[in-house]
Amino acid sequence: MADTTSELLAIEAFIKSVVPGARVEKQTAPLSPTSGLFVVRYLNGTPTNETGYHYRIEREYQLIYYSARPQDSFAVMDALSTAFYAEQRLASVGSRVDSFVYGQPAKASTDKAAVTNAEYSTLGILRLTSRQSRPQQTYPLIQNVNSRFN
Repeated sequence: MADTTSELLAIEAFIKSVVPGARVEKQTAPLSPTSGLFVVRYLNGTPTNETGYHYRIEREYQLIYYSARPQDSFAVMDALSTAFYAEQRLASVGSRVDSFVYGQPAKASTDKAAVTNAEYSTLGILRLTSRQSRPQQTYPLIQNVNSRFN
C-alpha cells in the first residue's frame, strides 16, 4: 500500500542508490541550491476505479536536479532514467514506474545574489502507479460443518 509520503521516501532512496552521495530535499527547494542537489516534489494524483475490490492511483512527481554546468546534468539524469526503466518499480512501496522524462537544463535563478555553484536546474517528471484494495466486509467464520446422510 503506497501513499504519497512512502513514495517520496522510496524515490529518495532510489535516487541515492543510483547517484551515490546525492543530496535530496523533499517538497521545497532551498533558496540557494548547491550543485548535485535533487528536489523531489509531489505534483498530483489521480485515483481511478478498476474493480469492486481495488482502485488505481497514478501519481506524478517532479525531480529537479541542480548542476554547475548544463552538460553536467545529462549523465546524472540519463543514469536515473536508465535505472527507473530497468527496475520498472519501486519495490519498497510496490509502485510501478510508468514513465520518467526530463527536459533541457535551464538557468536556476536570474538573481545574481542568489546564484551559487548550482546555476542550472533540470526538471524531470516521474509517473508512478499503485493499486489500493478497498476495505471489504468481513463475515464470521463457519464454526462447524457436519455431514448428514439419509
